[in-house]
Amino acid sequence: MLNENEWLAINQMLLELYSIRNVDELSQRVMKMFRRMVPYTSGYFLQFDQSEKIDETRSFFVDMPEEVQQMYLDYYYNIDYLNYIIDFAKETAVYRDTDILEDEERYRTEFYLKFLKPQNIPYGCGIILYKDRSLKGIVNLFRSEEMGDFTDKHMYLLNVLKLHLSNILEGLTGEIKSLPNKNQLHTSYGLSFREQQVAELIMTGASNQKISQELDISLSTVKKHVYNIYEKTKVKNRTELSALFHT
Repeated sequence: MLNENEWLAINQMLLELYSIRNVDELSQRVMKMFRRMVPYTSGYFLQFDQSEKIDETRSFFVDMPEEVQQMYLDYYYNIDYLNYIIDFAKETAVYRDTDILEDEERYRTEFYLKFLKPQNIPYGCGIILYKDRSLKGIVNLFRSEEMGDFTDKHMYLLNVLKLHLSNILEGLTGEIKSLPNKNQLHTSYGLSFREQQVAELIMTGASNQKISQELDISLSTVKKHVYNIYEKTKVKNRTELSALFHT
């Protein structure tokens, strides 16, 4: 579904995300990065404390007036469609409003009539972030009537990113998990010494050309090692490999 340039953009975004070291700036940077991949009219990233209460100091709204933000937090958050997902899902999930309710039913809800329609943001989607069955965050994106609903490609992109974002949020708010060392790579996946070196360079975001130069081996040899790494770790691409080593 994604072309090579889109995968490269995702890998670059993941590098930026994993470079974040301050949970207080996470929400703002995530929302700015997401806008490049999934254009939206307005939205927010809510973070939650240990009792699953919204931590407003670490949350961030985009293009929503302060009075609208407060109105949402005080009342409309509780009747947002995303609560259908929160009530039943206890793991990180992607949602789209038009997948939750049929339009005929959705158009009659108080949330649509009194919040979405007046703000001209009738379409919504996002990610509900869980870790160990505890609610950690919500990314909620809205689109105007003119922009139209979020596409299947947008939903695919969010699905690719969701576990990364969950891991990053947990790493910044809880115990951060480091990448496996060489011995772990060898014992867990049976990687050879050279495959370990290639995998570690992939983790830094290095391209095949860069790995070739760094290890002084041919590009075709690099590609063979990358293929073997994917086969042994049962992943399909660099994004999945990165996700594997950050879980």
